[in-house]
Amino acid sequence: MNKIRALFSFILILLLITLPNAKALWEQKTVYLGNDLPLSIPTDLPNGLGDTKFFVMKKTTPTTARPEKFGLSGAHGEWDFILADLYNNFYGTQKTGDEYLEKHFAMLAALGVSWIRMDVSWERVENPQGQFNFATFDKVFDMAKKYNLTILGTVMFTPSWLYSQCPGKLAGAPWYTSPRDLNATGSALYNNFVAEMVNRYKPGGTRYPNSDYGISYWQIWNEEDIAFWTDCQTGEQGNLTTYAYLLKSAYQKIKSVDPNAKVVMGGLTHLDPSNKLTTLYSFLPNKDFDILDIHYYETDQGAALTDKINAFANVRDGKGDSVKEIWVTETSNGDVNYQSTYLQNVFNQLEALEGRNVKKAFWWGSRGYFFDAGNPNPGERTYAIMDTNFYPKEVYFAFGEWLGTTQKKGEVSASVTGGTVNAIIPANLLDEAGDYVVFYASVSKMVTALPLTVKVLPNTVPNCSNLSGPSQITLGLSGTYTATFSSSQGNLQGEIVASQNGSSSLVWFPGSRVISGTEGTLSYVWTPTKIGTYDLFCRAWNDAIAECRGNPNYVDGPPRYPCIGPNSSMTVEVVPTSTTTTSTTTTSPTTVPQTTTVTDNSPRWLSVMRDPLAVIFGLPVRLVSEWVDDWGIQKVIVEENSTGVWVNHTVYE
Repeated sequence: MNKIRALFSFILILLLITLPNAKALWEQKTVYLGNDLPLSIPTDLPNGLGDTKFFVMKKTTPTTARPEKFGLSGAHGEWDFILADLYNNFYGTQKTGDEYLEKHFAMLAALGVSWIRMDVSWERVENPQGQFNFATFDKVFDMAKKYNLTILGTVMFTPSWLYSQCPGKLAGAPWYTSPRDLNATGSALYNNFVAEMVNRYKPGGTRYPNSDYGISYWQIWNEEDIAFWTDCQTGEQGNLTTYAYLLKSAYQKIKSVDPNAKVVMGGLTHLDPSNKLTTLYSFLPNKDFDILDIHYYETDQGAALTDKINAFANVRDGKGDSVKEIWVTETSNGDVNYQSTYLQNVFNQLEALEGRNVKKAFWWGSRGYFFDAGNPNPGERTYAIMDTNFYPKEVYFAFGEWLGTTQKKGEVSASVTGGTVNAIIPANLLDEAGDYVVFYASVSKMVTALPLTVKVLPNTVPNCSNLSGPSQITLGLSGTYTATFSSSQGNLQGEIVASQNGSSSLVWFPGSRVISGTEGTLSYVWTPTKIGTYDLFCRAWNDAIAECRGNPNYVDGPPRYPCIGPNSSMTVEVVPTSTTTTSTTTTSPTTVPQTTTVTDNSPRWLSVMRDPLAVIFGLPVRLVSEWVDDWGIQKVIVEENSTGVWVNHTVYE
């Protein structure tokens, strides 16, 4: 009971003074509604470059479940690493694979994408045989986790140590060959690789042991009905008999490692998919897959899609398998002048087929990885929503608008001078309060700068600015910090606070002050008690209408906003003294025990209040005493017995 009462008191106070937060992924700018937004961003683009633009999108709230139903295929994070040297040579830059990867996934997240499909290369991970190098996919999947992207992983690409042993004449690319040990019972080598990947990357697996995030959808190969599946022994292409051997055994292996995983069959091409599905079912009496897949690349602008999907679903239903979903993990069109219309035609038809259990569709692709004959003229990359250098095509914006997550507002020409890219985003492109995404791109050069988030604030939101004070304090000494506060609404209050690492608990919480009129200046003296790096920022609010916080990492959403500023936050380093002396005072039985120090851990008592449960239930009097130190909000609960003697005091953090 004592612990319960103590916990109750702790939670009661914590709810009153903790500070919610939501750490921003990208740099955030703020502007009041009706104002232009000047931008000047450091860049490595050459001065005078004339083909650079800023693009502006408004973030919108989807009114349908489309973000969960439609995704992007060909989001091969691995290729961002493999092809980094190619891009550096072509564009004359020096970027790392990590920079290409983050830019890639950031551009998808900016669009509101939730699902991506990518290759998971056997060749990349297990080479030589028995030696597993997860470094690349650790980075790829971790980046997907950072941007909240759900992955469908297509496991393929036979490693060189295995396809080099194939006796058959391989007409196509050798990494599309079946494993040499494949027989009617499957491939032990492929299954071993799949098991390693699933065990490592499943939710709760070795890579994500304490996370709900992980890879739960695995696809066994790709377009096995054409040259992407070549028999190692004979060189025959598109042999569905041998593919069925692989699918059946891999399905069983994946389920043994992660019973909750979903196994997607390789996508059958649009070339007679219904008959090929019939053939595949004949080799799989136990129906060893969870999800069916078909690809659609017809040049008829989607006219035949509905009939083709219905025929495909009829085969499935005829096998008593109607509960299984159909996904279309690749569809696209290479005509850049027609892509946006094609996307809407195809996706509208697929959405209308939900009654046939058609659940997901993926546009191919996210980024155009390859050049055509070594030059920037259109090639396969014309299918993607972004060019090789992340320059967006119109279908990029059409995809976000289809999802209902973004709306393109416009684009603005930029200048590059003195190592910065510069533009003024006019107020007419920021014509509603809310969140925007702004990024720049060049037609001829590579840009890996991450997007900006821009928050357009109603004019009712107050502001604080010009925060100043020492950037370094020696432990035991004090610093004075001053900021300016303003609000057109009046009823203004403000304060300066400190915290660490985006924590919701304030390290320094001196209390707010009322400011007369619509603008004023406040000063506070801070005496830190522990060394470390701290975020100092000002807060302003106007009679519960709205609040601004100077550091966007501590903003969780309306009615809290980032302050316009400028200079509404700063970083302060608290450094140690050469010597520190600590002493403890002795407390009398009739006073609250306190510990005092000369230069460290000095409690600043904010309140002492009686525990209401003690009063209600007639329990021994318990006082909840509270102070703030530099590790957060600390609680001391001090118990007094019936004779008035202090018998216990416990610190609760």
